[in-house]
Amino acid sequence: MAFNINPKSFLATDYLNHFNEVIMLINMLPDMPDMLDDVLEWEPKSYPNHFAQSGFAGREMAIAAYHQSPIHVRGAFDAVVSEIDTLLLSTMSDLKRTRDNPEMMINLARQALGDLHGLVEAASGIINAADCVPVDSRDHENHAQSTIDALFAEA
Repeated sequence: MAFNINPKSFLATDYLNHFNEVIMLINMLPDMPDMLDDVLEWEPKSYPNHFAQSGFAGREMAIAAYHQSPIHVRGAFDAVVSEIDTLLLSTMSDLKRTRDNPEMMINLARQALGDLHGLVEAASGIINAADCVPVDSRDHENHAQSTIDALFAEA
């Protein structure tokens, strides 16, 4: 599928940039604590909102494909995204609270990074998993193919 949209999950890895950017900033805090204000500017965005507000060339297709994603795939993905959002907001609150104690702030940042990387990896796994949808279901395959064809026709 075009625009890095996985043809089985109907999700695009580009959404993960929303998290990777703030994770990169948190990763820089030990060497550059003044980056905290940049970290604190991050806000959660749903998958559709992220693409609607992005300059991503295939944003309309990404949003439409998301809504066509198999419900069990989208549900698992949204659950992981919710965990990432919760952890990031909690981490940001902790980092802000410890702003005047750089050592504690750095320790908090390092602790959160492992969990954040693991959750983003889990989200990526859902997007890219080859077995996201049943491959032996002709009805699902036909529906998926007609959905893909319709999305390309709109592009």
